[in-house]
Amino acid sequence: MFITPHVLVGASIAVSTGSYPLAIIGGVASHFLLDTIPHTDWGTWHSYKKDFKVMKLDYISLTIDIIFALAVFIWLVAIKKFQFWLIFTAFASSSILDIYALDYVFNLPFKFRNLPVLKSIYLFLNKTHFKLKIEYWPLGLLTQILVIAGGIWFLQGY
Repeated sequence: MFITPHVLVGASIAVSTGSYPLAIIGGVASHFLLDTIPHTDWGTWHSYKKDFKVMKLDYISLTIDIIFALAVFIWLVAIKKFQFWLIFTAFASSSILDIYALDYVFNLPFKFRNLPVLKSIYLFLNKTHFKLKIEYWPLGLLTQILVIAGGIWFLQGY
């Protein structure tokens, strides 16, 4: 899944519990759960092949996603007046599992996914991750739009 649905669900958990520990646990747990839903993400375009090249579409989709996630953060903190650190904690915990994507996007010589803790998480994510095949990408985008809409609707009520 893109980052925005993850952070919206993480923020919903944080706001509804008001607890930093629950925001962290809920953010991480929700990341695993959301990735089991059929979805499109930047990996859809190349199915995480071993030696793929990052494409222009990857950078475009990642940039748009980051802009949306930042807009949500600003909306929650500046307009809705939620606690900055609570929302920051929710965003960080729900998106931290995507750190391994940096290995692909920037082709770093040091691989985050090879760190002992992240390696086991990365392997588990790959087993539970429900990436759609490229021909079904619109359906995977629809599932994310529904999660985003649900997150905004939920947070709007607070």
